[in-house]
Amino acid sequence: MSIAAQLLDLLGVAGQGGRGAVLRRETEDLDVNLVRFSDGAGVAAHVNREVDVLLVPVSGTGTVTVGDDQFTLDPGKALLIPKNTVRAISSPTVGEFVYLSVHRRRAGLLPRRG
Repeated sequence: MSIAAQLLDLLGVAGQGGRGAVLRRETEDLDVNLVRFSDGAGVAAHVNREVDVLLVPVSGTGTVTVGDDQFTLDPGKALLIPKNTVRAISSPTVGEFVYLSVHRRRAGLLPRRG
């Protein structure tokens, strides 16, 4: 399935509600998630040590903090977040922020010896 060819369908899913990753697509190389947050919700500050992440806003406006920098994102902009940096994402206190999160596919969880 081509993500670009399905963007209008993705927008339809976003409008149906839900929160967090409302649609997921995986290929052999990539993970693509359509993520929706509203009314001040989002992703708390954390460090992703595995992959760089590209955020592409689809609808609304959100705030993304990367390290000490803060970015306001809306459709027509994109942000590349390097791995090993502290990042947080929040939607506006009124309204929603819908974005695509794209990154290299991560390895599955494997059993590890303790």
